[in-house]
Amino acid sequence: KAERDRDILERYTQEHPKDPRWWYYLGDTYSGLGDDNKAVGAFHQCWKRDGWDEESAWAAYRMAEIRVKQENYKDALRWCASGMARHPGMAELPWLAGYCCFKMGRFQHAIWWEMMADALNEEDADTHRINFRHEPALWEGPADVLRHAHAALGNDKGSEFWGKSCDRVMKMRLDKSRAR
Repeated sequence: KAERDRDILERYTQEHPKDPRWWYYLGDTYSGLGDDNKAVGAFHQCWKRDGWDEESAWAAYRMAEIRVKQENYKDALRWCASGMARHPGMAELPWLAGYCCFKMGRFQHAIWWEMMADALNEEDADTHRINFRHEPALWEGPADVLRHAHAALGNDKGSEFWGKSCDRVMKMRLDKSRAR
């Protein structure tokens, strides 16, 4: 199915190159096929066309996610920040930015990014969105990075606080998903 979709979407994006939606789906298809470089290229085409802000910001998130997988944290961080400029209500973006900073050893920066993600989650920012979600980032993800960033800075109390918060919120997410 993915190969069939790839062929259809490649033709369609050539026939309708200005439509960002289909570039996004082509990127998603390439990603599903394991072709990360082509996925980034297609997501970038979606981004450049600056259509629906939520889809465009999610294209930035998907590029960042691939760059994290490739351990290119600096580029991933850049895409997270760009995505926030396009749609500031996606907690997944500052969550992933904080993770990137943590991986680069920029622990205080990680804390600041995660506090932004946590604030968006506290305000239920995701309820103002239509699509595209990474559930852990909307629940325990920020607390998990905060736990580790505080530990890396030697702040045992902060690490303990965020560790307990992470465990509590993860349990809430898992209980909610089981109830569905």
